Amino acid sequence: AARAPASAVLSHTPPCSWQSGAMAQWVPDSETWWTVLVGAGVLIISLEVLLRRQVTKVSLDVMEWCNLEALRDSARSVWTNLAVTAALLLTVAVAMLQGDKMEPRFEVTDDMLDTLSNIQSAYDLFCGFSVLYCMIAVLQCVIYLCYVDPLSNKDSIKFFIANPASIGGPVLSTIFGCLHCCIAMLMWVLGTSGVMHAGVFSLFTLVVLIFLVCEILDKGSFDPSGQSKKAHEWQWTHMPEEHWPWFAKNAKKNQKSVRILQKMGAAVQDEVQQIKKEIQETSLVTAF
Repeated sequence: AARAPASAVLSHTPPCSWQSGAMAQWVPDSETWWTVLVGAGVLIISLEVLLRRQVTKVSLDVMEWCNLEALRDSARSVWTNLAVTAALLLTVAVAMLQGDKMEPRFEVTDDMLDTLSNIQSAYDLFCGFSVLYCMIAVLQCVIYLCYVDPLSNKDSIKFFIANPASIGGPVLSTIFGCLHCCIAMLMWVLGTSGVMHAGVFSLFTLVVLIFLVCEILDKGSFDPSGQSKKAHEWQWTHMPEEHWPWFAKNAKKNQKSVRILQKMGAAVQDEVQQIKKEIQETSLVTAF
């Protein structure tokens, strides 16, 4: 049989370069490659502008009811836990970033190559952002530990007065690291399994994010002083059953749960009585 000319063999190209395993170009030739950079940049800047200003509020929420005599040890514990969490997430983000390129599980046509290339670029970018934010969180915690650890507790209080965002900064950086890791996973699902799977994944991701935001807002409004409506969530153990909050009413069928919670409530009974006495004295002073 006659052999084909070498030029014909070299000029032959597969029907789809993405499925053939061809490497990406050093400089993208897609006309829409810049949209990935613009979209990622807008998202990063928007999140920073909207949430970075909340770092001081997060710190003050954490320290609002803190025992000032144990502030130094409490801060060390918070920074240690944040650093460990961010470091674990960092290993995941680095592994995602250094993995192989996406392998679509659906048929790829030439018209889809630019889109898949943009999705791959977005995946790489958000993995990189996640790595950077996790590194920032770890380094912030290490720096704060280095400066606060040698201080006395009183000097630590001075440190937090001068640097009120010392808790909120690492917290927000860790949250951003998690968020960008989730966005990168969404890009991976979109590029490997298609639009339908990505839509389901994004929906559940949105539900989880909303739940976490509500959880943060709820725990941030906790009031152990007993001077707000939020304090009713722990004062109910000394009240008649009709005044119990919804979660206590749901658990009343389980006598063990109610007994344990009421036992815990009895442990703070003296403090509750003292709070009521102080409120009454304040009311009398105000009346006069």
